[in-house]
Amino acid sequence: MAEAKEPVTSLSRLAELAGHSSARVRDAVALNPSTDDATLLRLAYDDRAEVRIGAAVTGGSRPALEGDLAASPDKWVRAILAHAYAAAPHLQLLRPTQERLTEDSFYEVRERIAETTAHRDLFERLLADPDPRVRGRCGSNPRALRTDMDRLLGDRHLEARRVAVTFGALFPDEEQTLRAAQDRSAEVRWAVLFRAGAPRSVAIALADDPDESVRDHARSAVRDRGGVWEPLGEAEALAERGGLAAAGLTFDGEHRG
Repeated sequence: MAEAKEPVTSLSRLAELAGHSSARVRDAVALNPSTDDATLLRLAYDDRAEVRIGAAVTGGSRPALEGDLAASPDKWVRAILAHAYAAAPHLQLLRPTQERLTEDSFYEVRERIAETTAHRDLFERLLADPDPRVRGRCGSNPRALRTDMDRLLGDRHLEARRVAVTFGALFPDEEQTLRAAQDRSAEVRWAVLFRAGAPRSVAIALADDPDESVRDHARSAVRDRGGVWEPLGEAEALAERGGLAAAGLTFDGEHRG
């Protein structure tokens, strides 16, 4: 096991350990950053799910493996690949890989491309995805424009609206948040109330909400003169949002005004 985890283990030894009878050893090889592409690809098709997922985690940021991982029969391998650069949004999967994953049968794969793609045409395709969860996740893309959020807040399905409000990166802004506070769905209004940085006026507006849970939490927020978040958690969420805004990410060929 120690050899399988150690980055200085030779490539030939790691390849040998990739055939070990213990899934724990094979998983350690899959997670070893020194494991070569050919061995990782072999492990990505292992008969144990944890090994396949480990290989996807390690190989997801290796362009040479993208095509093979995108073709995996394991939906979680494809989902991990789709989210490979979530923590580094200035990096992208290759365009052909994104095109394939945009049409994936597993909705979570499409969600993750919706959150990260820099290609406007693929983003538009996902804005029109038949699954409302995927449409809503488009709001999580830091390149999304205010007009994109307007479209999501007017979506026919409450789940798209709820997800957009809950996970929106730069939007909804204050005006859009106040508008969403009047949504016909209590689930959407609840999401508005719990959005980090929601203005106090939102809690005031929801203090007479017809839904008891929304109303009670809104009144509590007004009474305590604070939000429904713990201060530290809200500060962290707002700092992350501020970092995305400062990055100024745009879709290819677009400029943020």
